[in-house]
Amino acid sequence: MKADFSVYIGRFQPFTNAHKAMVERGLEEGENLIILLGSDKASLSLRNPWTTDERTKMIYSTLASKRDKIVILPIQDSAYNFTAWIAEVQRKINAIVPEGSSIKLIGHFKDNSSYYLKHFPQWKLVSEKSKCYGLSATDIRDSIFQEKIDGWKNNIPQEVDSFICNWMTEENYRYTNLLAEYKYLQNYREQWSKAPYAPTFVTTDAVVFSHGHILLIKRGRNPGKGQWALPGGFLDQQETIEQGCIRELREETKIDVAIPILKNSIKQVHVFDSPWRDPRGRTITHAHMIELNLKELPTVKAADDAAEVHWLPIAELDKMEGMFFNDHFQMIKFFLGRSM
Repeated sequence: MKADFSVYIGRFQPFTNAHKAMVERGLEEGENLIILLGSDKASLSLRNPWTTDERTKMIYSTLASKRDKIVILPIQDSAYNFTAWIAEVQRKINAIVPEGSSIKLIGHFKDNSSYYLKHFPQWKLVSEKSKCYGLSATDIRDSIFQEKIDGWKNNIPQEVDSFICNWMTEENYRYTNLLAEYKYLQNYREQWSKAPYAPTFVTTDAVVFSHGHILLIKRGRNPGKGQWALPGGFLDQQETIEQGCIRELREETKIDVAIPILKNSIKQVHVFDSPWRDPRGRTITHAHMIELNLKELPTVKAADDAAEVHWLPIAELDKMEGMFFNDHFQMIKFFLGRSM
């Protein structure tokens, strides 16, 4: 029986033939379709090369004849607060769906990233199993950065293909930067290709607050060159995680605070382990929240891997969300939520 609304959630990086087929199924199952467009305001990266506006244009251009039946709503990621993400999905839907309307959730259980489909029991789940729906957007992105035309042209709508071809030329500054990062990561992974097991890396990050500011660096190297980040890096073999955090903090920022004071100012430590958090591979970081109770902001100076270092007023964080490396913005918000 046809529902009043069907709901389809995805990142659509890019919008593929599989996504189009799922949209068509959604319109068969519901009088209207709501598309929740994930990773809104996420920093541009190899995993998220296109903005929310660009992906919206891809979808609407492909489905122009059905546009009056489709509503696209952006939704932000929340890798470390799944309950908050579920609540936001519910709020988005409830804001536009009249009370008492019937709703169906459309989805495909492709891999572990599809677990969210089971967390909306109030909506009837329509789960597709056709091989068509398993088409991988990751593979298509790889073919784009490998410049293997056959890898994407047959797997995306013509309108999306035109958009991407224009993007690769007219937006060549962004494409060129991402292409350089892609080649860097290919070489990086090649160095680990003969390891008997896929490597898991251990890193540390320092989340330093002082006088209503947070200490940030701008990355000077790929991956994420030019993006803002927390001071941090890989753990050395002969140090503890806490020692590694303090060392990386001092190496990258030259912060004018003695080591004992930094150690005594650690208020919280949390592990961040989203499987997709770092493009280099499985990387688990131990973030240390440091609250400095000093008379004034300590002096800092960019060094080592950092191109710049900056004390940012916390009130200005939100408007910089799309400028952060990996999940660092979400990590900061996590600590701000726990310290309130």
